[in-house]
Amino acid sequence: MPMDTLTLLQTVEVFGAYLFVTAWLPAFVFGKKLREHRLIERFLIYYMIGNFYVINLVYTLQLLKISYPATLALFTFVPAVLGRMILNKTPVRQIVEDRLSILKKVVQGSMGRRTALFRIFGVVKRQVKAGARFVGGLVVHHGLDCLAMGAFLGLLLWLHGTNLLESFGYKASDLPVHNFWINAMGENHIFVAGVYPHGFHCVIYYFHALFGFATMNLLRLFGFVQAVMVNMVLLLFLKLCCKSRFAPYIGAFLYAGSRYLAEATYSRFYAALPQEFGMIFIFPTVYFGFAYFEARRRELGEKERPERKERKRRFELPWKRRAAKAAGTLENQEVVEADTAAGNAEAEGLAGTAGPDAEGGFAAAGDASPQAMEAVGPPQEEEKTAAISEEEAMPPKRRRLFGRRKKPREKRRWEWRGTYLYLAGFAMSFSMTLTVHFYGTMIAGLFCLAMALGYLVWFVRKEFFTDIILTCLLSVFVAVLPMVTAYLGGTPLQGSLGWGLNVIRQSQEQVAAAETGAGTETGTNTGTGAGTAVGTGTGGAAAPPAQPKQEEVKPPPTMKERLEKLKKGVEDRWKTFRRAIYRPLDAAVLRLPSSKYINWVIVGFAVLIGLGAVLFFLRQYCYGAMLISTGLFLFLMGIMMSARTFGLPALMDANRGGIYYAYSLPLLAAFLADGALVLAVPFRHKFWKVLRNGLSLVLAVLVIWHTWATGQLRLPRHPNGMEMNEAIICVQNIIETEADFTWTIVSANDELRMTTDYGYHVETITFLEDMEGPDGWTKIRIRIPTPVVYIFIEKIPLDYFESYEGSGQT
Repeated sequence: MPMDTLTLLQTVEVFGAYLFVTAWLPAFVFGKKLREHRLIERFLIYYMIGNFYVINLVYTLQLLKISYPATLALFTFVPAVLGRMILNKTPVRQIVEDRLSILKKVVQGSMGRRTALFRIFGVVKRQVKAGARFVGGLVVHHGLDCLAMGAFLGLLLWLHGTNLLESFGYKASDLPVHNFWINAMGENHIFVAGVYPHGFHCVIYYFHALFGFATMNLLRLFGFVQAVMVNMVLLLFLKLCCKSRFAPYIGAFLYAGSRYLAEATYSRFYAALPQEFGMIFIFPTVYFGFAYFEARRRELGEKERPERKERKRRFELPWKRRAAKAAGTLENQEVVEADTAAGNAEAEGLAGTAGPDAEGGFAAAGDASPQAMEAVGPPQEEEKTAAISEEEAMPPKRRRLFGRRKKPREKRRWEWRGTYLYLAGFAMSFSMTLTVHFYGTMIAGLFCLAMALGYLVWFVRKEFFTDIILTCLLSVFVAVLPMVTAYLGGTPLQGSLGWGLNVIRQSQEQVAAAETGAGTETGTNTGTGAGTAVGTGTGGAAAPPAQPKQEEVKPPPTMKERLEKLKKGVEDRWKTFRRAIYRPLDAAVLRLPSSKYINWVIVGFAVLIGLGAVLFFLRQYCYGAMLISTGLFLFLMGIMMSARTFGLPALMDANRGGIYYAYSLPLLAAFLADGALVLAVPFRHKFWKVLRNGLSLVLAVLVIWHTWATGQLRLPRHPNGMEMNEAIICVQNIIETEADFTWTIVSANDELRMTTDYGYHVETITFLEDMEGPDGWTKIRIRIPTPVVYIFIEKIPLDYFESYEGSGQT
């Protein structure tokens, strides 16, 4: 079979298995519980649950040293079946009895095999029809959306899939290292090179162990899978946040299909790397945060509605309350209870004077004479006197001294809230950013900080603050628990973590050195000037005191001058701030034909914040806060990228940060377009929604057409692999045709990690040294304990980051 055809089939298998475990199985378990949510939101929840479960399942089994294909299958499919039965309250006993009765009938001959097969095919046929109806409903009701999403997916396949069928080897130099770490997990030896976020490695190992995919093929093909999912998650995030239907495609297309971004911001997507896999979980973290604020605000609003009248009455003036009480319109529970108690006491007293007929008590109360009422006495006053507590009887000073007694708290019963689903999604997503790669956690944390500022009105409230803080702590705890456990067990930290800390430490040292240098220069100049001034004099006598010069009395500045000075100061600070953010955008993120466009991008950050503020005051509270949070996040990203300019430590180098910055800029384009449409067409009637969606479609078409007309449409890249195509073809054929561990490959170290699970490998230099022997060529002994030996020879070396032609090598 040709290698490109085999690669295509393997890609379909890997992608299908990945979506089956991370999306279909969670849908199988939680489908009926989440059917009230939007389809896109349900998919995002399922996808987060699936990845979170796979990663933490592998972590747990690896640390317990029981990670094998059997245990992985056991803890994957059995909990899924049991979870579905428990959540859906499936009558398991009844189903088993029915199946056993059918089997009994087939065995006894009372039911033919054809009838049994007909029933089985009937069940399958109903499921197929249900799926067809579901797909047909999507096409009928959301035809344009399905067409646009299909076109976007086709664009991704063209951009990232063509290279997959042309270059078969690894496309990053550090993939053999990750291959080595994953191979060690096959022996239940996680963190073989030290403690490091292993979320990506857990996923690759899981599909290798459970489905039998070769690790080599997974690392060759999974870069395409994660590149598609990074772009699709961006599109789904925008569709969940935007109010117009086609504005999300503006941002998604500009990121995936345009050349406005620097090539370095997307060149790493052609290889399977942990950093790019971790980018999948950044925007789901943000979305679940947005959704939590909106849903929790709605919950509290519904809870507070019955209490608004009582709260309003509590703050009324006393004379209004007395007037309402006199009119009988005051809805006060305490007054009602007091009146009821007084009426009961009065009824009991009158019933005692009326004789044995107790039912005539309330009737006699209305017709009682003044003499009878005097005989009965004022029960209201007696009841009130009896109800006075010891605290109320205290003098005011003593009451202030001892304070009020606290009422015993009622035990609150825990109840499920709809917002817990979004908190769980937030916890899983944020945890996976740290589990896969700590750079993703920095970006997600920065967005969470901007979100706290944008939603500050609700964030500081107790009902929000406690839930959010506890969720963040729980997500971090779950992420670091496996790594902390291994570290406490004696496993050292991996070198990449030290490298990341060194980046921050070096930037801190540079900032400190700059501040020290500035302070030294200032102190020297001051001391010299002061010494010269004091030392100057005539003879030994003290110099007469200098007469103060009469300064000219200047008139105080007018209000106009003050405003102009303030305006000039604000403009100078804004120019300095904009210049600092401009540098990283120009150097590592954007590739625009003119610098003025970068200035427009920076101004767009401020416009987005202003647009959000306007919509917030127009009672689009959560939507306006979302736009404000996004604008603040983009500003914070600019500050982080140019941290040394502001005297702050650099959290990551510019090349890595530029990848995340480029991934965040599509939010600016999509939210500006969507916010402008919401501001222009704010009405909720169906006609106005259709008009808004139509305008968003026109804007999306114009953006795509302008990108194509100006020659800024991105074309597929063709990066070379780290191995020759012929070498990959040979390794693939050897693994497929030869029995395991009956062959040895003699080559450079490229194939060493690829073949660990199937055969043996000897490096070429070791082979040559053994050929020469200790006595030259007189005695040659080469021992290879396999019947078959393959020797790989590169007649023309591969280009490793520089061209072989003209390099002088032979």
